[in-house]
Amino acid sequence: MVQDCEQSLSGTSDAFGNHCRFVDSNGLCYAFKEAQVWCGGNSNSGLCRSGGADWAIAPVGTAATVSQTRWTPVAEALLVGPAARGATDARYGCTCFKDCVPSASGLVCTSGEARSAGEAGEAAGLRVSGISRGAEGRCACSCGGVAA
Repeated sequence: MVQDCEQSLSGTSDAFGNHCRFVDSNGLCYAFKEAQVWCGGNSNSGLCRSGGADWAIAPVGTAATVSQTRWTPVAEALLVGPAARGATDARYGCTCFKDCVPSASGLVCTSGEARSAGEAGEAAGLRVSGISRGAEGRCACSCGGVAA
């Protein structure tokens, strides 16, 4: 999730950044700008699932700036394998804090408040413990209660 979140914050124009408007069947961002741009021109393809035009800046989205992108992490993902404990419908969700990095005492963010995206329950108990410009463009994420 961290990679997708940081990808959603990358770039300042159509010439830079990979963006994250289009995702694969698992809800994960296509990592290459070329794939994002291809999906922008072929949005009817079954390979291109759009999170929404406001998930990215141009050329694949409509957000005016990177800080205004509305990307959100995976929600309601199906849990499989031993962790599902035999349940066939076990699910989990994620949350990410944009422009923040994790620290031993909480989150270090570019401002005094954490901008969260995703499930609110995942954010319980996390607080901003410091401010640093070094957190710009970075993300702290949790999925199903585990740092991701």
